[in-house]
Amino acid sequence: MHVSQKTSKWFLFIYFLIFLIMTLAPINNSSLNFELIYIAGIKFDNLIHILIFFPFFLLVRLIKGVNYYSSLKQVILWILIGLCLASCAELIQLFIPAKSFTISDLISNVIGIMSGSFVFFINAVRSGE
Repeated sequence: MHVSQKTSKWFLFIYFLIFLIMTLAPINNSSLNFELIYIAGIKFDNLIHILIFFPFFLLVRLIKGVNYYSSLKQVILWILIGLCLASCAELIQLFIPAKSFTISDLISNVIGIMSGSFVFFINAVRSGE
């Protein structure tokens, strides 16, 4: 998969912009409680966390060229960086009055990173990359 460097940078910029907004902005609205909304048996709040972190490994692949044939050490390093990013996103919220740290959000972040990595590898194996 070849994407121009300019397009990759745009993807990265948009991804981190959404990431920062979701991490730092006090978007909790008392009239709309995301904790009470369920989609396919999953809390909407947790689903948002999963979806934010799902594309992380795809972006790593676009920017850094990590692929199925990359060394296992390199792949594990990027998964660990994603997991650290997911953890830091929740820890930062400890210091923002309108936000809160919850274990379920942290677990959802990790599920997003791991499921994105899993889908990447399944796709890479199927396409022979």
